[in-house]
This record gives sequence, C-alpha cells and structure tokens, in this order.
Amino acid sequence: MASVNAFVSEKEVLDKNSVTNTAAFLSNKNYWACYFLIVVAICVGGIGYFGEVAHYEVPPLCDFVDPSGNVIIPAENIKQCEEIFHLRGLMSYGSFLGDGSERGPDFTAEELHQFALGMIKHYSKNLPSNPKAHEIEAVRCRTRIELRNNAYNATDNVIVLNTAQVAAYKITVKYYLKEFADPKLYGRPYIAKHSQVRDLASFFVWGAWLSAAGRPGELYSYTHNWPHEPLAGNQPTPAVILWSTLSVGVLFMGLMITLYIWGQLKHENDADDGTQGQPLTTQDLETGVIRPTQQSCYK
Repeated sequence: MASVNAFVSEKEVLDKNSVTNTAAFLSNKNYWACYFLIVVAICVGGIGYFGEVAHYEVPPLCDFVDPSGNVIIPAENIKQCEEIFHLRGLMSYGSFLGDGSERGPDFTAEELHQFALGMIKHYSKNLPSNPKAHEIEAVRCRTRIELRNNAYNATDNVIVLNTAQVAAYKITVKYYLKEFADPKLYGRPYIAKHSQVRDLASFFVWGAWLSAAGRPGELYSYTHNWPHEPLAGNQPTPAVILWSTLSVGVLFMGLMITLYIWGQLKHENDADDGTQGQPLTTQDLETGVIRPTQQSCYK
C-alpha cells in the first residue's frame, strides 16, 4: 500500500512540475519577442503567398462581345458599376463574391441563377408546348455546358457570349430594372437612373461569369465552383470538401490548445498546499472596477 501511495505521490509531483514548467516557459517575458516573430512570420508568409496567387490567377476583366464581335458589355461599364455598387452602399444590402453584408443575398449567386434561367428560357422557346422530361433536361444540360465553357479570347482580350447568353443578359437587365428602379419595391435602394442599373447588371454578369466559367487547365471555375448553383454545374469539388473539413478541425484544435494553455497559466502560481494562486487577471477586473484606459478602448 505504501509503495502505491508513493507511486501516486511521485506522479502528482511530476504532473505538477510539468504544468509549472510549461506555464513558466509560456509566461516568461524573455520569450515573448520570439512568439511575436513567429506570429509575424506566419502572417507575412500567408499574405505573401495568397497575394502572389491572386495576382497571377485573377479572372479577366474585359469587354463582353456577341458572336459577331459587337460589344455587349464594355469593360468600362463593369469598372464604373463597381463605383456605383459602393456609392449606393449595396454592400449593406448584400454581398458580391461573398464580400459584404451578411443580412442580404449574395448578388453573385442571384445573378448566376437568373442568368442560367435566362438561358433556359431562351432555349425553351424551341421546345414544343408540352415538352418531355428528357427535352427539358437536354436544355438544362446545354445551359450547364455553355456556362462552364470559358469563352475568353486572350488574343483579342474579349469574352465571347453566345446567342443564349446575350438573351440572358437582356433578361437580367429587365430583372434588375424591376428590383432597383421600381419605387414601389422596398428592401433595396432605389436607383432612378436606368443607365446605372444597366451598369450594375453588367457588374453582376461579370461576377456570375467568372463563378461558372472553367479556370484554364482546371475542372472548376475561377471561384472554385462557388456559389453553389446546380443549373450552372457549380457543385463542391473534393478539394473544397477536404479543406473545409480540415479547416474545421484546425479551428477546434486551436481552441483546445488555447484552453489548455489558459488552464496552465491561470494557476501558474498555485501553492504547494493546493491553494489557488494569483490569477492572470488583475484584482480590479475581479472586483468589477473599470480603468480609464478600458473606457477609452471601449469607444
């Protein structure tokens, strides 16, 4: 029995020393500069890598033309509409390419859906009055294939839209004229100038195109098949599922490491008799006293 007690006592001492040593190492100010440099190196390396990738893999921003070469959407309109998007504060009503408000829809996803519906509507004109299921599916399949096709002409620096896509663009312009230029509708800012709404539609069409068009040399779009849209063939790829799962795992791992370190640092100065030592927070925080610097930071 004595040997067992001795073993348990020795184990407790080792555990106690391990916790104390780890906590002392983490809270030692002499190592804080090293921790800071490690964080800076990771941040700068990550920003540099993704900046390099974004620079060489950006989608083209150029004129949209019809099969005859006539300009349908000038590149200047797309750039001008970006300013309209900001001046009208549309980031407060939705997002574009996932960037913006969380309270409204994503205009990229909305336009991609409307554009696909416009192409389906165009092709459905050639179907009989009572189309069969395989005829409807053939139209949907053709729409997916043409949306996935990257018709960017690098020689002329233009994006070629086929007849169905030109018709879909005209349909989406009417859709956004109703959404933004109708004073009777609420939920979105009213834009009286129809020319600005058309420019806005051009901007959204560009976002929808790069969301569905295949990235050169890859089986997915410029946005890695985002947003999800079955009509355009945007389905999550195995890489998206893998990295999404890994990111969640890394998040939980980071939380566990943070809680583990906090648990050690919180009782770093615990006495040997088992009484709790000084916590890492100040006595002012424990008693609810707010310091002037904290009031300044709150503003």
